[in-house]
Amino acid sequence: MEPKILFKLITELEDNLSEFYAKLKNVSSLNEYVKIFELMEQQSEGHSKKIRNNAEISNVKPLDSQPIYQLHNEIKKSLFNKVTKQSDTKDSLKILAESEEIIGQMYQSISKYYRKLAGSYLKLADNLDEIAKDEFKHRDAILKKI
Repeated sequence: MEPKILFKLITELEDNLSEFYAKLKNVSSLNEYVKIFELMEQQSEGHSKKIRNNAEISNVKPLDSQPIYQLHNEIKKSLFNKVTKQSDTKDSLKILAESEEIIGQMYQSISKYYRKLAGSYLKLADNLDEIAKDEFKHRDAILKKI
């Protein structure tokens, strides 16, 4: 699932829970639990805000593969001509080594992109773990009232 879609899903779920608890506050037969419902409403709003903040810092765009293909094709095209036209095979090898360096730099660039993406997902996962812990605390607080 794309990060923005996931952020939207989670914020909608938490906003929906907040609305749910706001409605429960108005049920007269549950008046003695209004403080719990208020707390749950606020917590859900906080969870939604936390995920929204995640979405703002995780504006990772999809990897654009077109420039990669272009670079690859340009290297191949010029490399064959350069290598085969050299009279000294050592010069051919130097040219091949230079092109391997360019390819290596391209892969480092792709790696950097995915590390950034991974960082965004790790931050989201950490926030989701925190929200899950809050939900378990909510469960325990509700069960204590029984």
